[in-house]
Amino acid sequence: PIDRKTAMATISTLTSVKSLHPAEVFPAGCVIELCGAAVLRTSEDLSSENCGELDEGQACLVISHGSAPDSRRLQVYVVGRGLRGWISCVAKSGRKLVTMVGPLGSEIALNAEAEASGSWRSRGPSQADEFRRSVVSSGCAGYQAMPAMASCGT
Repeated sequence: PIDRKTAMATISTLTSVKSLHPAEVFPAGCVIELCGAAVLRTSEDLSSENCGELDEGQACLVISHGSAPDSRRLQVYVVGRGLRGWISCVAKSGRKLVTMVGPLGSEIALNAEAEASGSWRSRGPSQADEFRRSVVSSGCAGYQAMPAMASCGT
């Protein structure tokens, strides 16, 4: 049994730990869903060119993370739209802007990686339909597959 003093010290330590870095919460290779509308930008810089408007529920594959130690930015591939760009995963206020729907190595994440790498198109329409169903059944509300569009940014 743990005494009260030890329990209180443990609670204090747990509540004083800084928030995890986005790279730890949303690793490259996982699939996220937008919690609200978002602007896709051509680079990590928040003042970079807008290259797409994304709707709530849009699924995205995380490609990489911002370079600054305190960066809230994720480079993503927009599933079903063929776009690449940068979004924020947490607002300045600390409000969560995305949620994980396909952990690293999951079927959803592997299918998104295949689509992003271009090998998806060679797998045929039945595989694409299966992927869309898996994303929808995983809680990507409002996910709409769109025709492939040109990538923006790197």
